[in-house]
Amino acid sequence: MDTDDIESIIKARWKEHFKTKNQGKNFFKTALKYLLLFILFFVIFYFALNYKSYFIKAKYTYNIDIKKKPITSISIPEQDKNSKVNLPDSIIIDKINVNAPIIWQVNSSNADSKLNEGVIHFAGTSVPSEDSNVVLTGHSSAYPWQKTNYGQVFTLLDKLVTGDKITIIYQKNQYTYEVTNKKIVNPDQVDILSSKEAKLTLITCWPIGTSIKRLVVLAKQVQKPVSAPSELLIPTVP
Repeated sequence: MDTDDIESIIKARWKEHFKTKNQGKNFFKTALKYLLLFILFFVIFYFALNYKSYFIKAKYTYNIDIKKKPITSISIPEQDKNSKVNLPDSIIIDKINVNAPIIWQVNSSNADSKLNEGVIHFAGTSVPSEDSNVVLTGHSSAYPWQKTNYGQVFTLLDKLVTGDKITIIYQKNQYTYEVTNKKIVNPDQVDILSSKEAKLTLITCWPIGTSIKRLVVLAKQVQKPVSAPSELLIPTVP
């Protein structure tokens, strides 16, 4: 075998080596391209499903954080000196423009359907007239095909900070709470439901459009009616 033959063999092997290497590079580039396309379509699909919530968040940021518009308070008509108000049972949070009915004593078995009717109260937890923990939850987002006016009721719950006020109307009586803490927890962290003091716990799914975590806002009771209700009348949801 002469020198020319050896040189040809070496060149052929190098060509094959580089061809194999380039095939590996091309495979990596193709896989990366499809991965990026998948991520792009996933992001588009995700925002399409949750566009209402993100529109609300963008509008809030523009009006409050950029234009510095003052927050408009939701008027609560006084009925008498014992803080009686002519309103149905509801939750009112001026800062994030929430004014929604409360559905009391909802069990986990029918929670999904009742969430479309307002903010739900966890069965077995306290009511405002008791000195314990009132636990409420609402949607941070809902699918476009869900027919509800409350699909984004807690979209802006993350905007609440220490000191913000929350009003609960219960049996025509007004109860005021002040935010003390805010945190993100796992869905199975049920310890947040226990308490030996008069407080309010608001819960929603987080991040928006997922059920990976829970955003929890904790608030202490700072004002209650002069005369507490003589009996606890808790509507029971069938």
